[in-house]
Amino acid sequence: MTVFLVIWSLVHLFLPTYLTMIKDFKNKRLAAFFREGNNKGIPKEFEKRIRVRLEALDSASCLDDLKIPGYNLHELKGDRKETWSIALSGNWRITFKFEQGKGEAFGQNTFLFVS
Repeated sequence: MTVFLVIWSLVHLFLPTYLTMIKDFKNKRLAAFFREGNNKGIPKEFEKRIRVRLEALDSASCLDDLKIPGYNLHELKGDRKETWSIALSGNWRITFKFEQGKGEAFGQNTFLFVS
């Protein structure tokens, strides 16, 4: 494990939940990868891209923060309306929802739920 992964894991382990934008994951493997650095079940060729995109999602305060070249940010249609998508590669995507909520100390906060 690299020094970066150790530090990254410790920061995410001890960082209070209210300071992070990602509040929940529907995929347990993706959650373990993001929170613990456990890459079991994550395609090797996408590890770096997934990590970079999850960090971008976690630090985003609005959708405009995710309008990054190559991310192809777009809202899904039909029964997945209000779900957003960013590209990984080919047909691989990370989908997520933004939810507005009342934060205790910070006023209006945006919370992110990754599917």
